[in-house]
Amino acid sequence: LDLPGHGASRGARGHVASWDEYDAAVEATVRYARQRFGAVVVWGSSLGGHLALSFSTRDPAPVVASAPMVALPVGSIVRGVISLGAYLTPTTAIRINPAARPPGHGVCTLGWLQAAGAACDKLRDNPSFLGPVLLQVGTKDPLVSVSDLREIQARGDTCDLRTYDGAGHEPF
Repeated sequence: LDLPGHGASRGARGHVASWDEYDAAVEATVRYARQRFGAVVVWGSSLGGHLALSFSTRDPAPVVASAPMVALPVGSIVRGVISLGAYLTPTTAIRINPAARPPGHGVCTLGWLQAAGAACDKLRDNPSFLGPVLLQVGTKDPLVSVSDLREIQARGDTCDLRTYDGAGHEPF
């Protein structure tokens, strides 16, 4: 799935006008896969893991979320600055990872950061999954906290967490 503003898709790099665009892209992809193949398992990594978990709050398809984005790794003061910046200039791009490949992958806008933070808050506050969920994370992941995923796992009886000792953001 090539999300708006990522990969080869159209749109400003690292920007989305509404998080609903991402949710709609996932739902359209799952709808297509079901028509073509029948039963599906939704798998996502990082941002895709977040979107898979979010999808699981609306659909009973099994989900595998590898290193899912469930929180922005910034403090409340930075979140406030992001909100103000997103209000004033939502399409202002910032480089969050200069070493990212392909070029442009490590860029996001202030509007994207604000929307991502709100989506993470919503997911963490209401993790009621309709189907089975497998969470996977490396114990040395610099972006995703094992404790955050343990909190989410503890709230759902259909949720399992697997940790991979010594692995980073991409545990495989």
